[in-house]
Amino acid sequence: MKIARIAALTSIVTGAALLAGCASPSGTAAPDDTLDIALSDAIDSWNPQEALASASFSVFPQVFGALLDTSPDGSELEPGVATEYEFDDAALTITFHLDPEAKFSDGADVTPEDVIYSEGLWAAGALYGSYFASIDAVTSPDEDTVVFALNRPDHSLLGILATTNAAIVPADLGGTDPEEFWKKPISTGAYAIESEEVGESIVLTSNPHYTTHEDRPATVKYSVVEDGAQQLLQFQSGEIDVVNQVELSSASQFDQALLQSTESSGVSTLMFQTAVAPFDDPNFRKAVALAINYDDLLVGGYADLATQADTVLPQTIPGVAPCATCAWASRDIDEAKRLVEESSYDGSDITLYVKSGAGADQLAAQALVPMLAEAGITVTVEPMALSSYVEKLGAGDFQMGVLTYNALAPSAVDPLGFLAVTGVLFTQSDPAAANTALDALTSSKDDTETEAATAIFEDWAFANTPVVPLAVPDAIYAVSSHVKGFTPNHYRSWSVKNVTLE
Repeated sequence: MKIARIAALTSIVTGAALLAGCASPSGTAAPDDTLDIALSDAIDSWNPQEALASASFSVFPQVFGALLDTSPDGSELEPGVATEYEFDDAALTITFHLDPEAKFSDGADVTPEDVIYSEGLWAAGALYGSYFASIDAVTSPDEDTVVFALNRPDHSLLGILATTNAAIVPADLGGTDPEEFWKKPISTGAYAIESEEVGESIVLTSNPHYTTHEDRPATVKYSVVEDGAQQLLQFQSGEIDVVNQVELSSASQFDQALLQSTESSGVSTLMFQTAVAPFDDPNFRKAVALAINYDDLLVGGYADLATQADTVLPQTIPGVAPCATCAWASRDIDEAKRLVEESSYDGSDITLYVKSGAGADQLAAQALVPMLAEAGITVTVEPMALSSYVEKLGAGDFQMGVLTYNALAPSAVDPLGFLAVTGVLFTQSDPAAANTALDALTSSKDDTETEAATAIFEDWAFANTPVVPLAVPDAIYAVSSHVKGFTPNHYRSWSVKNVTLE
């Protein structure tokens, strides 16, 4: 039996995704205990089991609490609603001891019944329910304990239980109609939702029943600022304290002393609709991959603020390693031309969809056009609003698309589960390889078995090429000088409770 005090745990590697006031151009302002944050996109849902937009998972950690939490840099487990746990490999159980002081933002105590009910929501989730497939049942022997009965020794589950996909909500949603509850949900995070102008702004106020991190800002305001130039101007004027995701194309214009960055858990990908010609031919898909000059793409498409992608799964995730025979970043223009000539492609214009804005995805899409033209493939880029783009992807109504997806936890279960449920990033591909890898991963006992599990998917992905990993963009934040304690992490899900204002 493994017994652990959560605050002392090392990384999940062993187990396995805004201020107004007078200001200077340097991004400083007179603090009023409100933190103003710029988001590039609006959240798409308050329900963690339905959300897809990365902006949603940037906001969720402020409102939702889970059984476990992570350190500011995302490398260690910390107490959440539970203060400690025991993982019994022999009995296939995880026993969590709840914090007797844990409360929801409305003041109600957190009970085992709330955890049991919440787990039912997680497991039933259409997008992320597979993350919890190793849980057979959740029971409570007493008023402060919950026991997760597993069907396999799934140590990767611990990382998932520290994400907002495993948010704790009141049993039966507190008697509220689900549609109404998810407009303004109640949870155990450091903040509660005060107000929202859908698609424009969100105001959060400090949860008085959250008794740690007492020096946190009293109010948090998120504003949707899609344009990178506007983000820069508002940051320089002091209207914005933190730009949550600085556009790579405008990063050089910020005061470099106020930028904080880390390699992200995201992968920028080129997706193919594999159910329609000419992308139903794996050799044509391979031709596209071979036509790309990946070194030039890093410079021209990602402003030299990204690293080479060697895997489809996020390579910052523990347990993800390049497969021995995969050579994603290789260019062979002659072979690309040969494969194009042998394919059914008739030279017709192909539409490449991408989210609109000044982001790296759109720059990368434009940079791909002349590269593919050299191989005889004619491409037109069509930017569109995020909501319309996601709808088009979900319907399979596209030929090619550029999309950056992010892991939310240091566990390969997160990206593998997402790839499986989306038909390998909306490509209409058979998710069997992802599901097989997921089953192997959740049964793995050490790092060697974990890497072998993820290699199942990586081998298949390289052989079939439903997507091409283009780059791993840096996660870059602009942080005003009066914001103290900010720590970037790979997962773009930093918690406001860890910062103070001076």
